[in-house]
Amino acid sequence: MSSNHKLRFGIVGAGSIARAYAQAFEACDTARVTAVADVRIDAARALAERLDCPSFESHSAMARKVKLDAVVVCTPPVTHTSICVSLLEQKIHVLCEKPLAIDVKSARIMLD
Repeated sequence: MSSNHKLRFGIVGAGSIARAYAQAFEACDTARVTAVADVRIDAARALAERLDCPSFESHSAMARKVKLDAVVVCTPPVTHTSICVSLLEQKIHVLCEKPLAIDVKSARIMLD
């Protein structure tokens, strides 16, 4: 990675945990947030405005329209499996907030 290139992260979910990640990214020299997605578009817009990037109503729209190296998933645990699997199938690295999944079966699906 060149010294000018920062890793391009998306954030899925725009609640309090996502805002904590945003604060960390603002202080990071090697990565930046390039998009925010949340089903609550007003929340996505507010966080994206703070981070000077576009906002989306879904993780799939974000992944289609923005080049991403990785995504931080900050949504309710019940949504983790579908979001993470979708992103992983697109060859996007995923950092998922805890708990990883709501049950062992879901966690195994994500790991596979």
